[in-house]
Amino acid sequence: MDLCRAWAVIFVLGGIAVAQAQTQPATRRAPGDDLQTVYATSQPAPALAHHDEISQGLEPILLKQARFLVSQLHPWEKDKAALLLTKGNSTEADIRPNAHAACGFATLYRCNLKTERLSPEIARDKAIAILRFLLPTHGAGGVTTNDNKQWMTQWQSALWANEAGKAAWLLWNDLDPNLRWLAARMICDEADRFVDRPPDHQVERDTKAEENAWNSTVVSLAFNMFPRHPHHAKWGETAIRWQLSAFATARDVSRTDVVDGKPLNQWIQFPNIYDDYTLENHDRVHPDYMTSPRTLATQKLVYDWAGNPAPQALLFNADKIYASLKHLTLPDGGFIYPNGQDWHLHRNADWFGTHATMAVMLNDPQAARLARISLDTAARMIARDPNGGIYAPGETIFASSQSMLFNIYADAYLILRSMGEGPAPISESQLWQQLSGNHLFTSGKFDVLRTDRSIATFSWGRQIMGMALPMTKNLMLTPNDRNLIGMVQVDGPNGLVRDTPTLKGFRRISPIDPPTAVPGVPPLPPNCFAFAGLLSRADGLLEQPFAFLALSDGRTIYLDNPRLTGEKKPRRCDFGTLGILNDASWVHHNGLRMLFFDKGEITFAGREADQNDPADLSSRWYNLDGLGIIVLSSSGQQRYLPHPTKAPGRLEQLFHLSHIARIPESIKPTALVFYPNTNWSRTRDLANVCKLVQPDATHFVITLDDAKVVTIDFARLVITMTP
Repeated sequence: MDLCRAWAVIFVLGGIAVAQAQTQPATRRAPGDDLQTVYATSQPAPALAHHDEISQGLEPILLKQARFLVSQLHPWEKDKAALLLTKGNSTEADIRPNAHAACGFATLYRCNLKTERLSPEIARDKAIAILRFLLPTHGAGGVTTNDNKQWMTQWQSALWANEAGKAAWLLWNDLDPNLRWLAARMICDEADRFVDRPPDHQVERDTKAEENAWNSTVVSLAFNMFPRHPHHAKWGETAIRWQLSAFATARDVSRTDVVDGKPLNQWIQFPNIYDDYTLENHDRVHPDYMTSPRTLATQKLVYDWAGNPAPQALLFNADKIYASLKHLTLPDGGFIYPNGQDWHLHRNADWFGTHATMAVMLNDPQAARLARISLDTAARMIARDPNGGIYAPGETIFASSQSMLFNIYADAYLILRSMGEGPAPISESQLWQQLSGNHLFTSGKFDVLRTDRSIATFSWGRQIMGMALPMTKNLMLTPNDRNLIGMVQVDGPNGLVRDTPTLKGFRRISPIDPPTAVPGVPPLPPNCFAFAGLLSRADGLLEQPFAFLALSDGRTIYLDNPRLTGEKKPRRCDFGTLGILNDASWVHHNGLRMLFFDKGEITFAGREADQNDPADLSSRWYNLDGLGIIVLSSSGQQRYLPHPTKAPGRLEQLFHLSHIARIPESIKPTALVFYPNTNWSRTRDLANVCKLVQPDATHFVITLDDAKVVTIDFARLVITMTP
């Protein structure tokens, strides 16, 4: 063979070797003694001492969700023995769903859960097959995902590694040495990322609370799983530091009381949540992320598996955050969103894990009831399709939703089986009575007034919006971020665009907030709240004084008095806007909205929303499925728009209570009174009793059905009520 041919053969053989390295799972064996030394561990034995009502009720949902996910699995092109749920790239949408599923299947196997179509052994085999994709492509295996990248050291890869790592630990005796070694490297490499750097911190707009919480998971897993590793002690300290940092307030930073062996101010230097135990994410106070203490609390499992005491950090501020969150709960198991909801709306099933964990670990009877409410909704959701998962098609915008729920329920099941189901739940009626009252969140900049039959909210924070609705499982209003203040549109580069309201003046008037008292102005009665303010709309083309008053019996008043500031006008204005929820297949709704008014009734069917034309109406009163609305003043007609908005994961329609077809030189006030839990005939009668007078340009006087008189003074931003 001449030299050129020899080099050609070497080149070809080298190319084949590279190609095989890219298309085959890693065959590298673990270094001789690693699994006996630094990576030595014992497969945990999850405690299954309890088997109570709620864990038994969870089992059929958990198993059906597992069967649905099994039906979605497919082989990986680079290893036919590997399975995955996704396209197999290196991003969150491709890695995270598989990690959640692997952990869920491993839990079914170790808890011996089974049905006729899904045995524990099948669950084990599916988990191992998923790990054959996840473990070699993390980093140490040298194999790439389908986009020719590995998935280690990403912004969220600690969370994915934790879930895949928990699955590997639960299956340790069933894994071959190579997979064990790859799992150990994945866990330890991710944990080491957080040892020598301080936890992240940010309070406003985009908290780092949930990120610090999920980053701590893989560190605590490494600490508990590998007691003979030289970084073991560092991981133990690092895990606590990141756990405590997650939900620290500004007050906590200076505390000197001892937590987990050190004064608190030696653990944390910066806050991540507000002092009223709300947190902001996605540019709003976000209830979904206020469930993140579950991420810390469920780490108790891995401490228990290792026989280590769980640190105090796992429940740091959990009771206070959860107390705030409970004030936002609804009868269908979901949350009210005072600042709007940018995720899909029907996440009710997601919150079971939080409620169940808090019921057990905080011994909270309210949480015990909320867990059962969420579980009931989840059971209804998964029953809709005999072959489907909990979420219906189009109901979620999140790639990991189905497998994340599987993982959340698996963790909750392990908590319930090991610790019991917590205290006996209070009744539903007791729950809503106990949560009633006025709940002011000064840092979060919103107020919630609850009765056992209604709820009213107003936010003056990142989004300025209000809601008033009945407390029923059939949620009526969506958290549209222009609720009540309305839509103002201007010319944009590609057509009409919504304006961004700017708060120019504001006064909060609340009996529980004495500093806002105005000299000479009588206070409002207990258990109500009021707001008066001034918005600039459309970059100053329009000013909009507004007032919102929520009374302790559920009645709510909204009034605004828009005025043009010059000759130029916005292109379109609609005030008194309501986002209406009308999903066709939601489990607590029949897909119909019935609107009564003085000339009859109209039914809007969710399934026909795309085909229906707008309904232009004019009436002094409306009743929408039990929500009475009195229109005391409006600049134009009322318009119901059946065509869905682009709100994610929900069918949202808009009802403008002051629709202005053509903007006049002078815009009339929008004055509305809401009567939750009122039928149409009562609403009709109330329209003949409630009155509005306007003594001058800045004063408005509303007389209610019980002769109470509400006076709104926009000159001083003051609201009073007599008697």
